[in-house]
Amino acid sequence: MSLIFLFFITILLSNPSSSLSQQARSFSLSDFPWRPTQNKILVSRNKVFATGFKPTPSAPNCYIFSIWYYKISGNNTIVWSANSNSPITDDSSLGISDNGVFHLIESSSGRNLLSRSYSATRNPNSTSLYWSNENAFIKLEENGVVTQDNGATLVSSDFDEQNKSRRLTLDDDGNLRIQSFDIKTHEFTVVWLAVQEMCTVHGTCGDNAICMNDASNTDRTFCVCPPGFKNNTNVNESNSCVIKTPWNNNHGNTKFFQLDYVNFYGGFDQSDLKVHNFSVCQLKYLANPNCLGFDFKYDGKCYCVLQINQLRYEYWSPGT
Repeated sequence: MSLIFLFFITILLSNPSSSLSQQARSFSLSDFPWRPTQNKILVSRNKVFATGFKPTPSAPNCYIFSIWYYKISGNNTIVWSANSNSPITDDSSLGISDNGVFHLIESSSGRNLLSRSYSATRNPNSTSLYWSNENAFIKLEENGVVTQDNGATLVSSDFDEQNKSRRLTLDDDGNLRIQSFDIKTHEFTVVWLAVQEMCTVHGTCGDNAICMNDASNTDRTFCVCPPGFKNNTNVNESNSCVIKTPWNNNHGNTKFFQLDYVNFYGGFDQSDLKVHNFSVCQLKYLANPNCLGFDFKYDGKCYCVLQINQLRYEYWSPGT
């Protein structure tokens, strides 16, 4: 994302337009270091984007250096921000070195918020894998086409419509979407999404819960507990379920309950087997004391998966 910022602000500084210089709040090279108290912004030559310090909604005296759509949707649609998790005070500043490197200096600590040395640490024993795609997404073109690294293209529903402002976003539900600004409603609407069925995005529901949708064209989902389970009362795991009767790892009195059109997939504790009939898959389950359930598909492809120790990423789909 920092490349977007560097390219954008370099273009603005090296190609100032006459219309920009006539604006009272325009920023120029002579104004460095750039401080929030200057109350100045940079506007792109085509008037599509602007950059500057935006006050945070909760604390007007704290600022986030951002790029946003200019004169669109109330100037609140932010494309990129440098310090969204670390708002700065009005005595902080953005500077540029002799070799063209930008520095966003936080006054209280003196650290550079644009430095690559400040990166999030990651627990090597954990994985926030929502879904995967074999070919990387390279670029969102102006006409609404997404190009991939294998040369393939994906087309938005408003393909080739002129004068459209589009953005490609990875949203907090784990789905990747193209959103297009509608001048009639003055809102962004979804014109393409990577995952058509939201319940297939890992983590939509918690452990032991089944993700379901409302059969509409929206992304609305809800989580239900399978028979023998109840809602988890832990507020931090509200979308998960817990078993009603403690499991004793004994299949001696096992009774099976069939959940039609429900798929358990993508968990870490699975045993993917190739068997030729339902009875063999069932016997494999009974032979493993840690197995909580098994999947079998009637598609003739010998699909049998054992769910070991936990039931994760369950979803209902008529195609399953």
